[in-house]
Amino acid sequence: MFFLDFSCRSPGGMDPIKQKIVKTALVSRAFLCALAVIADALVPNHNAGVFSWSVTPKVEQSTVGDTLVSWLVDGLTTWDGQYFLHIANNGYTYENTLAFFPGYPFLVRVAGEVVYWLQVDYGLMHFHSALKLAAVFVNVGLFTLAAMALYDLSFRLFRDEYLAYKSALFFIVNPASIFFTGN
Repeated sequence: MFFLDFSCRSPGGMDPIKQKIVKTALVSRAFLCALAVIADALVPNHNAGVFSWSVTPKVEQSTVGDTLVSWLVDGLTTWDGQYFLHIANNGYTYENTLAFFPGYPFLVRVAGEVVYWLQVDYGLMHFHSALKLAAVFVNVGLFTLAAMALYDLSFRLFRDEYLAYKSALFFIVNPASIFFTGN
């Protein structure tokens, strides 16, 4: 069975190449999030009349945290992201949500509960904003793990560190990797 190899080749901790992959993956996600914020501000959203996540219960008043989270991640929470957020918040309540596997919404729900629990005493944001923020964090974490897994797999297959690093790098900078950032 294949597992991520977190073995240490250097005395200081994680393999330097894996550190580079993690840093590159995180920087690329930060860049894509910034690009999504800019694009969301400049380009008006197209109303396609598709499924939209209904927040229950309805929130009377948005907090500053809700506004900030909405401004930062709403560009990443469209299309299928609406389904995943609905499932994470409400479960499988509609027949058209059955097409989505439960693993990712479960992780988002758990992470959302943690984010909400960490700030609930301060009242910074409502639960729906915590879910949106958690969804992006979960995606970035899983994307980084996928890049490291691709490096490990490539190294085991080809026994070439350079080729394995390049495969992980191409995965990270792939233009379609925007789908690994939003939900």
